[in-house]
Amino acid sequence: MIKVLAAGTKRSMRMFFSYLLTKWTLYLFRDRFFENHKIEDAIKKNEEISKLLTDTFKNHENLIKTGNRAKYSFLKGRLLNVVAKYNKEAEILLSKAIKLDPKLVDAWNELGEWSTERGLTYAKEAVELDPSDGLSWVVLGNAHLSSFLGIQQNPKILKQCLSAYSQAEKDFVAKSTPDLHYNKGITLKYEEEFKLALESFNEASLYDPTWEPPVIKEKQLIKYLNDIKEFVSTCGKMKAKRLQQILQSIDIKQLGPLVAAAIHPRLAKQLNLLNTFCLVDKTRTCVVVTIFNLADGKGVIIGDSVAIPEPFVTDVDFSYKQNIYNFRLIRVETPIILVVNGKKVSRDLQAGVQMSIFKKFD
Repeated sequence: MIKVLAAGTKRSMRMFFSYLLTKWTLYLFRDRFFENHKIEDAIKKNEEISKLLTDTFKNHENLIKTGNRAKYSFLKGRLLNVVAKYNKEAEILLSKAIKLDPKLVDAWNELGEWSTERGLTYAKEAVELDPSDGLSWVVLGNAHLSSFLGIQQNPKILKQCLSAYSQAEKDFVAKSTPDLHYNKGITLKYEEEFKLALESFNEASLYDPTWEPPVIKEKQLIKYLNDIKEFVSTCGKMKAKRLQQILQSIDIKQLGPLVAAAIHPRLAKQLNLLNTFCLVDKTRTCVVVTIFNLADGKGVIIGDSVAIPEPFVTDVDFSYKQNIYNFRLIRVETPIILVVNGKKVSRDLQAGVQMSIFKKFD
């Protein structure tokens, strides 16, 4: 914990500004690490930052609270964020800082990481105050993504996420942060831009090889895509006799092809895609369908007839790390538009999505 001494002496003022210099040196070292190091040195980044942070505490155990209460509250709150995850005291201090000085951009950014609705407001405020600050754009992109996941699953919000991340990448410091590329990968995954998502997860790993989430998400997405490829090529891995029976049962009045198979619901859930399955018609043409916002335990089963009004169709065709993917994909934003076995589905099929963004704490 920071020790605060009584203010008023020249010596204590020198101590305070010495602390400021050291602290900002720490942040500059962290944020501009790749200006002076190769990407291969990323493995050493956390260790070197940890050592510098330890030295900061040792050399500045005694601090002075100056007359600039806003700056002091911000610095103390941000320091708590450096050494720990979410801390209530840090939020109180940062809130106090922006009340005392509403133009403290960094304080708005720190607050913007914690609350979905308030965070979006804080992030927009920070960007308005300094449009050239890439880290402010990162926070805004994350706030939009939180809004998409936690409030409204509107595809337009994903476009806003990617626009903010694109602005952030114009700033070298922001572009060097692994969480930017991780959260961009999450956004691209929801956009079903699978190749770009995989590349973003990989880039996040390059900037911090010790950080596991990007590696895990990349492996999960590759496994998911490989399963899709196998299911499409085998019409859901169904035996020929069973498939023929299903195809013969298609009723033209139901206006929809039939479900061939579900694709690993557990894996889809890990990726927050919730439900993925294959549809096959009488010509044995097999397509993949992804349904977002589907409630747990709900969905279609093998043999169901499914009609999708005004389907959003894309052709996936790319290669990544010796894997080749080529299939047709139908995206369904909400299950309530589906017609299953000739009947519109009930609203209890719809559910929210689990939050999955990251801010790294070095």
